Amino acid sequence: MENLKLGIESDDGDFKDFFFDNFIIDGLFFTSDIKKINDNCKNFKIKIDKSRVAPIISKIENIAIITFYVDNENQAQYFVGNDLNLNELNRLPETELKFEDKILVIEAYCLF
Repeated sequence: MENLKLGIESDDGDFKDFFFDNFIIDGLFFTSDIKKINDNCKNFKIKIDKSRVAPIISKIENIAIITFYVDNENQAQYFVGNDLNLNELNRLPETELKFEDKILVIEAYCLF
């Protein structure tokens, strides 16, 4: 898989990379690649509670990262930027983004 990444500048001027597989719309990216998820968790200091099967929404300055952990082989992650257009998100068909995931993305976006 290609190494697609976003360079995110923090408020203190440091750059961190978010690795992803799919651009969905402006401000919304996705990966299910375990190595990329692990790298993203390290880069953004996201702690995964492996005893809990529930999405984790992490707000880091002007972005949010939604991490799904089921087990070591079933994980996924969304990057939500503050430039996300909610109207465009709502127009996405269910085949591109499940309704449940849209709700989580909106919840993450509302943290800004």
